[in-house]
Amino acid sequence: MFFWEYFGPLVIFPLFLICREQVYGKAFVPQLAQQWATYYWCFHYFKRIAETFLVHSFSHATMPVFNLFRNCSYYWVRFGLLTITDHTGPSSLASGILPSG
Repeated sequence: MFFWEYFGPLVIFPLFLICREQVYGKAFVPQLAQQWATYYWCFHYFKRIAETFLVHSFSHATMPVFNLFRNCSYYWVRFGLLTITDHTGPSSLASGILPSG
């Protein structure tokens, strides 16, 4: 079950960087800090998936099915969508393109 929690951000993060024109409605070149942040986030979630399969042993008692929906919404929405829009957006401090006004 933990795989599905960590899989969302692992897919969402690169998509926001790759499809930035469709997501943000303007073309811009991502800065090195934005690229590295995406690589680090992906590595973090890939590591968690690897730990889930290689290190930990879980049973139904440690993770009820209901928690899967709650935890997926937490990881997919909070970290997958809200955090990455701040990191990869054209108005991000890391982008070097600050909004005027």
